Amino acid sequence: MQISAIIPVYNTEPYLERCVDSVLRAGGADLEVILVDDGSPDLCPKICDRLAAEHKNIRVIHKKNGGQTAARRSGLDLASGEYVCLIDSDDFVEAGYFDNFRNAAQGENVNVILCGYGLDDGSSVVRKAPVYQTGYYDRDRIRHEILPTMISTSPFYSFGVFPALYTKCFRRTFLMDVWARIPEDIIIGEDAAIVFSAMLDADSVSVTNGTDYRYQYNPLSVTRSFKKNLPQSTMHLFEVLSKQFAAEGGNIRQQLDEYFVMMSYLVLYNEFAHHQASGMLGHFLDSEAVSRTLALDGLEQRLPLRYRIAFREMKRRHFPLTYAIIRADVLRGRIRRTIRRRNSERSSKNRT
Repeated sequence: MQISAIIPVYNTEPYLERCVDSVLRAGGADLEVILVDDGSPDLCPKICDRLAAEHKNIRVIHKKNGGQTAARRSGLDLASGEYVCLIDSDDFVEAGYFDNFRNAAQGENVNVILCGYGLDDGSSVVRKAPVYQTGYYDRDRIRHEILPTMISTSPFYSFGVFPALYTKCFRRTFLMDVWARIPEDIIIGEDAAIVFSAMLDADSVSVTNGTDYRYQYNPLSVTRSFKKNLPQSTMHLFEVLSKQFAAEGGNIRQQLDEYFVMMSYLVLYNEFAHHQASGMLGHFLDSEAVSRTLALDGLEQRLPLRYRIAFREMKRRHFPLTYAIIRADVLRGRIRRTIRRRNSERSSKNRT
């Protein structure tokens, strides 16, 4: 089977060649690689062109910056493979990544193939395989064995189907049908909107235990910067998901409600962790999806303590305990980063 690897590129100059080299080594002769330069301001556009000149199976798109969702869609429109994978340009893959998907698709008309990933902090790799039994799932098995825990499973908040596109391989024509319903202006949660919609639509899924995707995570970097537009972006995500799940009820709807609580907590964290205000919190709490979620009977009792406290205080529009919890989290995070930085410095000195 031919696979197209779509790699959006924006401001990842230090990592781009490592990513592409790993994809080429793992992919085989019939792999198509599509690099989508999303108006990157660094040297990435030139690197893309040079790599395409060196490798005949690499194609390049240069476009005006429009965000990751639009960049991926541009790559999907150009792709010719029977299946597509979507890879982030600051990550890389190991040797078995594509073979894992090829083996899972043999003899089956599979819409979606699931794999796991390796969380790499530079010193160790934590492997996270899918939680479901490996094998082929038809529509009936998907409905009974995957969808009941797809969005939320124990402990809160854990995903059944991890909502990252890089842990999926999609039949291209199937993904194009799903993607046609996803607005390109989604900024927060675009992977979740696509993955969960695809799982609802899929007639066939294969689950593998591969963990050959390496997600790069640097615990020493301060990545939790204030995002002024997070409330607005999250409201937009809630609107999209509410529309997509409108026909679903029961357990799946309950899972979506828990997802909304988790994402709402992240909005509060964004407001309180940085001593800045977006000016949109009240508007966010008044939005249709959040108001409906806060009015649900029985949801509060299903939540862990910190989320239960936040749930109550969102209703009251007064956040003394939630603020204290988040500020304590920030302090603990700073202490952990300091300890890790010092340990890393000691290790470097010992090696020299």
